[in-house]
Amino acid sequence: MTVLAYALCGIVWGTTWFAIRVCIGPGGYPLILAAALRFTLAGPILLALYRWSPAATPLSPRARHQALGWIFVAGVFGATSYACVYVAEQHIPGGLAAVIFATSPLMVSALATMTRTETVTPRTVAGALVATLGVALIFWDRLNVSSTQAFSVTIVVVAVLASSIYSVVIKKHAGGLHPLLSTGAFLTSAGLLLFLPVFFYERRLPAWPPATLPTLALVYLTLVGTALVFTAYFYLIKRTSLMAVTTLAFVQPILALFLDAWLEHQIRLPPRVYAGIAVVLVGVLATSLKRGPFGRPPGTCPRG
Repeated sequence: MTVLAYALCGIVWGTTWFAIRVCIGPGGYPLILAAALRFTLAGPILLALYRWSPAATPLSPRARHQALGWIFVAGVFGATSYACVYVAEQHIPGGLAAVIFATSPLMVSALATMTRTETVTPRTVAGALVATLGVALIFWDRLNVSSTQAFSVTIVVVAVLASSIYSVVIKKHAGGLHPLLSTGAFLTSAGLLLFLPVFFYERRLPAWPPATLPTLALVYLTLVGTALVFTAYFYLIKRTSLMAVTTLAFVQPILALFLDAWLEHQIRLPPRVYAGIAVVLVGVLATSLKRGPFGRPPGTCPRG
């Protein structure tokens, strides 16, 4: 079951980068509104499924309320992360954003060590330096293209940091919750928080009737790319090590870049960007694949 959940997350999330661009593309949905709808539609579906699920959360009421409080904190960082991703994908291809997200194992390892969730080895430090060099190459190339693309690369890095924070929070403080409950609460809180910039900043509604392709992309992102896959992701966080889960970041760029090349023929990245992509992946792979995707990182304790 763990391997199936891992494969599902890697394959589906590899396609969502392109789906986001379709959703917010010509005739599509406003940026932050698209993210807010995606999460607020998916969250209640999972909460309803949890209500009818026979499995109970093995926590006392007090511990459960504390865990849900931490889920809300994670939702704040989740909203921040996806707001940054949607804004960035106006100007850079999804495959490039996915490559930058491949640095998430490095950020997670640093945060996990700071919070005493997991440890960082010299191998991790070396991989972090290599991957940082790769991101710097990508940033430098995009800066030569336009300051807007450079800014987009920067805010994807912010998204990676926010995503890493909520992963550590969930692993450390909410692992005892049922995956349907933790995922539904996380998505609902993140979605509702995303409506704040919609009301106070974006203030724009989609065209009516909405275009077919962006709407299909939104439905796919909501049901498959969010409700289904986030449940599998939270299941993985509960069942295996945090560093093993973050190796999903290796799978996504490969599929995302393939979809960009196949479906977005107008996107052409220069050799320097591909060099930066290669450096990022080498750094991340060197850091996290020492024991295999489900091996226990050195210095950590197995978690049930």
